[in-house]
Amino acid sequence: MKRALLIACSLAITVGGLSLMAPGIAAATNETLTGSVDAAGVKYVNLPFEVTRTGRISASLDWVNSSANLNLFLKDPSGTQVASSASARKPEILQFNATVTGTWKVAVKAVSGSSSFTVDVEHSLESEPPPPTSNTFAGSVDSGGVKYVTFPFDVSRVGAIDVVLDWQNASANLNLFLKDPSGAQVASSASSRKPEQLTFEATSTGTWRVAVKAVSGVSSFTVTVEHSRVPDPPDPPAGTDWPMFHGGPTHGGVSTELGINSVTAPSLGLDWQANTGQAAYTSPAVVYDATLGKSLVYVGNSVGTMAAYDAATGDRVWWYKTGAGINSSPAVVNGVVYFGSSDEYLYALDARTGALVCRFFTDGVISSSPVVESVGSQGLVAFFGDNGITGGDDGGTFWAINAVDPNAAQNCSLKWQYDGFGVPEGSHPEAGSWSPPAIATDSSGKQLVVFGSSSTDNAVYALDAITGQKVWRFQTEVFFPDNDVGAGPTISAPGVNGFADGVAYVAGKNRIVYALNLRTGAKIWEFRIRNDTAPNGGATRSTAGLSGNRLFIGYGSGLYALNATTGAKLWKSTDAAEIVASPAIAGDAGAQVVLAGDFAGRLLAYDASSGDLRWSYSTGGFIYGSPVIAAGKVFQASSDGFLYAFEPGATNSGKPTTSITSPSEGQTIPHPGGSLTVSGAATDDQGVTEVLVGVKNKNTNKWWDAAEQKWSPIFQQSVANLSSPNSASTNWNLEFPLPDSGGVYFAQAEAVDAGGQHDPTVATRNFNVTSLGNPPETAITSPSFAQVIHFPTDCHCQPINVTVSGTATDAAGAMRGIEKVNVVIKNIEHGEYYCGSAGCATGGGESSAWVPTYTVLTASLTNPGGNSTNWNLTFPTYDHEHKYRLVAWAVDRDNEADQTKAVVGRICVRDPGNNACV
Repeated sequence: MKRALLIACSLAITVGGLSLMAPGIAAATNETLTGSVDAAGVKYVNLPFEVTRTGRISASLDWVNSSANLNLFLKDPSGTQVASSASARKPEILQFNATVTGTWKVAVKAVSGSSSFTVDVEHSLESEPPPPTSNTFAGSVDSGGVKYVTFPFDVSRVGAIDVVLDWQNASANLNLFLKDPSGAQVASSASSRKPEQLTFEATSTGTWRVAVKAVSGVSSFTVTVEHSRVPDPPDPPAGTDWPMFHGGPTHGGVSTELGINSVTAPSLGLDWQANTGQAAYTSPAVVYDATLGKSLVYVGNSVGTMAAYDAATGDRVWWYKTGAGINSSPAVVNGVVYFGSSDEYLYALDARTGALVCRFFTDGVISSSPVVESVGSQGLVAFFGDNGITGGDDGGTFWAINAVDPNAAQNCSLKWQYDGFGVPEGSHPEAGSWSPPAIATDSSGKQLVVFGSSSTDNAVYALDAITGQKVWRFQTEVFFPDNDVGAGPTISAPGVNGFADGVAYVAGKNRIVYALNLRTGAKIWEFRIRNDTAPNGGATRSTAGLSGNRLFIGYGSGLYALNATTGAKLWKSTDAAEIVASPAIAGDAGAQVVLAGDFAGRLLAYDASSGDLRWSYSTGGFIYGSPVIAAGKVFQASSDGFLYAFEPGATNSGKPTTSITSPSEGQTIPHPGGSLTVSGAATDDQGVTEVLVGVKNKNTNKWWDAAEQKWSPIFQQSVANLSSPNSASTNWNLEFPLPDSGGVYFAQAEAVDAGGQHDPTVATRNFNVTSLGNPPETAITSPSFAQVIHFPTDCHCQPINVTVSGTATDAAGAMRGIEKVNVVIKNIEHGEYYCGSAGCATGGGESSAWVPTYTVLTASLTNPGGNSTNWNLTFPTYDHEHKYRLVAWAVDRDNEADQTKAVVGRICVRDPGNNACV
């Protein structure tokens, strides 16, 4: 609901000493400010204006000389820059929610060229709080007869409730109670004095009640209820939000951003990148927060950190640490962030602060991205699946839990669950779901939740969203037991594209795309990628994007575009590695662009009509999560650990640059016997105000926090020392303590300029520090990096054993000799660790050989205690294709560990004929 913007005061905007008044009552004030800038002379023009009431400020900068490049900034009364628009396009546009009054300023900077300009400033003033509503009730109570009298009243807006109870008989004793719409007593006043008074902050609407009780005596009474209502927050700017996986509950993948299209795509540039602390496989969510006056980007990483970042700057706003990796993309609804973790919990966090609201234990690894939607009249429900305690084919469940809302149900409590996979129901107890579910309403008005099941069920399900009862099941064509349906369904509503019942589009790992009748589950058409394209690099796991009559879906070498009505191929690209990510679509109908990331780490933009490649950008790792188009930008997470933000026209012009000069890349540094200094240089046309440095000990996976003087399990940046603060060029350095054992380290640095701009191309270094002692050396001799190990037959019905082997030597020390070799085996896709043939206890009290908790095993030695020994450890693979990471390090008899661990980044277990290991 929009605010009723009735303002009983005026706003003054002052330009060049003139006071321009907007008198009287107005919903918003609009003023035009003018000036000129010259890159060779006047680079900044500051224009002040008075803010006498809080509310949203919108500013638009346009200029005459199209060859010039001007940027726009907003500063609060303290002089702090709070917002900016620094692209190469015109007009520059920014918005900010002013929470303080005083003299604000818009600033215009010439990056290049000379030009006159105009700045349009619109200030949408905050409305007066609506007047309180009052209700007066009268009655009487008799302690020997009627002990309670209850009065209902309606609360249509959240806010404070004030209640006063008074009575006539001074010798009587009456008490006062307040009950919320669920009937729960939330406040009381039970003294022996009169009047009784209470105040309560109502956070939900509905029919509330006041109750009066006679403790003693008989008396008539009056109860006055006053409800001071809080005004609605302002509507978010148009086109800002992407609240959950693939944009919304139907997974269409279409953004309302029109400024990103096939015409502007070639000008996409990196606006900023933020280190998430570890590989990020999830898709972000982007939601505007009216209180903060900014959009936040939410993304999780593989070490279990969910974090929120400022969409304009990349600054981290908050973080929350779970017990294991996060492969579940977040959903943000009504100020709450929902996501699953491999620690088997579904979390609900406060979207503004990151505080835990509630969580739900599933007894299964959650890779499914939740969808959160209102169901009938029962309130918000979160829907998601799990894949059992190992994340493999060991039995999972599909869940519906009560989400965070004002209804009577407990937050994060079970609504219903479904585990009847197979025909007959329950015949595939090994199956679960890692498919992101979609919500749909069929032609009969029934709300459905639609999702795919894992192997060996390999089917598509539609359940009644209210009851959890199965409505239909579609069996995909099965070529191998591992032909599960991991992609999410994409919903086309009834009556669209000629289908009265609506359509669910979904692809299986069998490389077939299906169009299914939304009401019955009957197949309408199928498109066989497996027949159109020779096998080349993977199964179809991409959730389709749907815009009008075009369906876009990833495959082993790029994207397909299909006719959504007939399934006919419109075009396919062949210039990419495998695309598992779900494509995102933006732009006007005549100039739409489709974006998706591939396993080579490239983010690609295609013309939606022709399939022509319009733009690409290479990240430092493979891309698993889907891109998000919101808040005027494209956001992409990558396995290199960075969250990227791209914007049309964004360049590094005017932004600072940073370098690390010491240590050099890959350098091995003798231990200095104390602290080590990382140093470098930074430059900027405005002046470098600070350099933010992150230092990670890769042996402990902890980051140095200089402010707290400790190592943190969460990514941290420390402020470096500058030789010439605020200068166009400066050297910088940061000192951090070293353990005696030395180890493997990573450093990154990014400069920040006077305009608040960060260096988007973060400088990085990997380096080693030797031990002060005499640690052993470790090597993995087999398997080798990217080695492919094949199942013996096409029917890979059973796990196979893989033996990891290597050598360890100890050249010096008081007690020479190898005491043990530690080994860690990680399933990369599931984010799980092998914990030995005996298994490990899980959160549900059971035991499993694969768990989400980091687990260290001990290898067998051929020469225990010797100065040199071979070692080996054998582990069983899953019964289907997966990638594994191998890490080993020896410990000698002096209890010194090899800090430069032996690592094989990935090996692949594949079907016969599949030699891909990317």
